[in-house]
Amino acid sequence: MLRLMLDSHPAINFAAEFEFLVDQMDSDGTRPSLDDYHRYLSTSRIFESSGLTVDPKLGYDDLVHGFLQAQVGDADLVGATVHYRFDQLPTLWPNARFIHIVRDPRDVAPSCIKMGWAGNVWFGLDKWIESEQDWDAFAPTVSPNRIFEVRFEELVADHEATLGRLCAWLGLPWTDEMIGYTEWTDYEPPTSAAAGRWSLTQSDDDVRLMEARLGDWIERRGYEPSGLPKMVVDDERLQTLQRQDRRERVKFRRDRFGLGLVVAEMATRPVGPQALRTRVLQRMNAIEMTTLKKSWR
Repeated sequence: MLRLMLDSHPAINFAAEFEFLVDQMDSDGTRPSLDDYHRYLSTSRIFESSGLTVDPKLGYDDLVHGFLQAQVGDADLVGATVHYRFDQLPTLWPNARFIHIVRDPRDVAPSCIKMGWAGNVWFGLDKWIESEQDWDAFAPTVSPNRIFEVRFEELVADHEATLGRLCAWLGLPWTDEMIGYTEWTDYEPPTSAAAGRWSLTQSDDDVRLMEARLGDWIERRGYEPSGLPKMVVDDERLQTLQRQDRRERVKFRRDRFGLGLVVAEMATRPVGPQALRTRVLQRMNAIEMTTLKKSWR
């Protein structure tokens, strides 16, 4: 939603998920081989949805710079959404600025289950925890004046004030056009009802599970614990959660893609016929894209 708000500003073009800029780089900044990178892009749903094309004559750095440059158009500023590996971005854009949006992880975990990324709330927290751990390691390496933090709950409670501060940091005026995304996407206007849904929709057992997994992360990110009795997750309970997670993720994939595609995808990794695997993944991407909300012009 924040990405759509920024992209609706007449002076900003803000791209959707752009993890493919850095996803294949090593942790030390080593670039992938061009053949491997081109092959990766050929089966990346996110890259396909971007509408970008690969210029085979370009090296890695020129290629990814071109991907972002293609988003600029007539805008004064350009940005992109990157959920992970953002620590590699300064090796490509040394002067980049960073907007860090934080949301209550107890609202994030159910969303991850809905997307099929996890089979229960314990593992639904994986992406949030990994991202925030990476952010804590990365943020001290960047000048504080190049970082702006947005709290989701403040954004939906008072979007004009929050976006006003963000626009001032970007050197741009606030405009109510930033809420115009509702006219060309399937996303609704900001509402405070979007915050704290976990307290209404999650069982006490699931809330206690999430808080047991999060430990002090809740307070570290400025949120209040539920006040429910603390839960200790022993090895037996963890093994049960692992089995449930695997079972539910397999069921989600089977329901979405069909048993045939799921089996074909498993059979072609990691050493299956490359051409067949590419076709399988592209078919799965096509199905995936039909289930996503419209979020582009």
